[in-house]
Amino acid sequence: MRRLLQSGFSAAVDTFLYRLSVYGVPIAIALASLAALSLWQQQYHLEGASLLELTALEQTGPDLTPAQALQQLADKSVVPYRNTRLSEAPFWISFVAPVSDQPVIAEFPSRHTLKIECWRADDFLPLGAADRSKAEGSMRAVKAGFALELGRLPSAIRVLCRASHTGPAHITVVLWPAEQFRQSELKFHRNSGLLDGGLITLSLFVLLAALISREWLYVLFAAWLVANLRLAALSAGWDTQWLERAIPPDWLIPMRKLTTSAYYVLTITLFSSLFFEDLKREKYALLARISQWSCLPLLLAAFTLPYAKFLPLLWVLTAYTVAVFAFLLIRILAATRSRVALWYGAGITVTLFAGLDEVVAAALGYRYLIGSVNSITAALSSSLLVALAIAEQMRQERLGRRRAEDELRILFAHQARNLEEERKRMAAAIHDELGQHLTALQMGLFAMRMNHGEKTVSIARVDGLLSSVELSMNFVRRMAANLRPAALNFGLLPAIEWLAGDFSQRHGIDCKVEVSGDPVDLQDDLATAVFRIVQESLTNVARHAHASAASITLNYSCGKLSLRIRDNGRGFDPVRDTDGFGLLSMRERILAAGGEIRIDTKLDSGTTISIEMIISGKADD
Repeated sequence: MRRLLQSGFSAAVDTFLYRLSVYGVPIAIALASLAALSLWQQQYHLEGASLLELTALEQTGPDLTPAQALQQLADKSVVPYRNTRLSEAPFWISFVAPVSDQPVIAEFPSRHTLKIECWRADDFLPLGAADRSKAEGSMRAVKAGFALELGRLPSAIRVLCRASHTGPAHITVVLWPAEQFRQSELKFHRNSGLLDGGLITLSLFVLLAALISREWLYVLFAAWLVANLRLAALSAGWDTQWLERAIPPDWLIPMRKLTTSAYYVLTITLFSSLFFEDLKREKYALLARISQWSCLPLLLAAFTLPYAKFLPLLWVLTAYTVAVFAFLLIRILAATRSRVALWYGAGITVTLFAGLDEVVAAALGYRYLIGSVNSITAALSSSLLVALAIAEQMRQERLGRRRAEDELRILFAHQARNLEEERKRMAAAIHDELGQHLTALQMGLFAMRMNHGEKTVSIARVDGLLSSVELSMNFVRRMAANLRPAALNFGLLPAIEWLAGDFSQRHGIDCKVEVSGDPVDLQDDLATAVFRIVQESLTNVARHAHASAASITLNYSCGKLSLRIRDNGRGFDPVRDTDGFGLLSMRERILAAGGEIRIDTKLDSGTTISIEMIISGKADD
């Protein structure tokens, strides 16, 4: 009773802890997250930033002095921003910083800015200069772009700057209170760490799982996650670093070209791998094939074309691929209702929307619809959605393998039943028909011997025939017993007792049978399965164990049958030596019968085979 109470308490604690871990803790995390988003104060509360109007001039001719540039800027209209439209010529910018009683900072946030230098416009006093590797004066590279510290401004000042860009730069000037700008820096780097840490952790997890399971599709997915990370970093403006290391300025533009090219290639390859079977049945698969072919000229262009010419090619190919993917995903969804296609389509849609927003903004010259924070959200969301697509495919593959295993198990059980039925028929035919014929022959020979007892030669011949008949009858009995022991027709226990006695007699190994509980008359197929497992176990003992003793224990209790087969032999390595057909046959038999099997063994310590199964039937009289 005490043991039963302890077991019940332990089971209750296990159930409580499991439900708390699976349900309670995740629900608590979800509620705390909702409370944080809706009720709690933001840690980085940014305010006070203002977009300054500016005048801009593209220097298309000879170099200008600051005075010449300021004179030409006087004829330009005041605008809130200016797009470079892929021009790599220097741009002169002029803006007015208003009066401020607190220190202020002018931020030039474009990530496409390579270097910038500024002067005070009234006397052309240098204020600062910086590029991606060094800084002078009050200018420094910060966040995605550059920042100029102006300090307190008792009166408004006009600032003149000269900037060089590459790519689709969007020239703006944002004036910040100094303290708020420091907060924006912290938030910028916090978001950078969130993106890096989240996607790198996810990609490492996927990579390790892929290497362990040798699923190369998931290696591809891990590479795609890293490419997605770098693309999001490029979009948000912190692709100037990698793993807390600053990327050399000369490497920045080549890496941007290679990043976008790699992401393009990996996205197409991942799509083709995920929907390989669907694309084989799709009559418009040539469209996807053209997207695959386009990877080669894009990679070549990444190594040969300047950035300003590479980007339009990327935009055109991306637009085509997006249209093709959307068309094919809709067709696959309509034909298969595939959840893999649904999740993958959602993930790619989020990523491409974030990327296309930048592409169209650069090409058409409007403000971005999404900011850097939303770029982070887009990258993480798209990665999680594509991860759901991969997980769904893994689930479908696992279910497919499970169905195949179930079908094989059903087939094995069906074949085992057919084999036992065939053995039963063969045993009956051998025992009844052939046995009757041999018995009649034996009786005839006995009669012949009695009738012709005076003839010595005939008696010797008859004795030889009688000996041959007796050997044949013994052979028939053994064959019939091997095919289907007659004792099995009287129940499992008599059959096992006969098997143990025959085993001891033939191999000289002591084998005892112990029974506890009330024996139950099992169904024939269940009794046959248990008998064959015991038979296979004793065969293994005789062939491999080098044992001197074995035991068979049956316990009938609470509607269950427990069977233990032990030997004192040399055992085996349960990790390396479990591929034999005998062990596999035993496992499949007991699984098909709805039971469980456990094999406990180690070298030089014998072997114990334990079987448990639910039984139904009536107790033997």
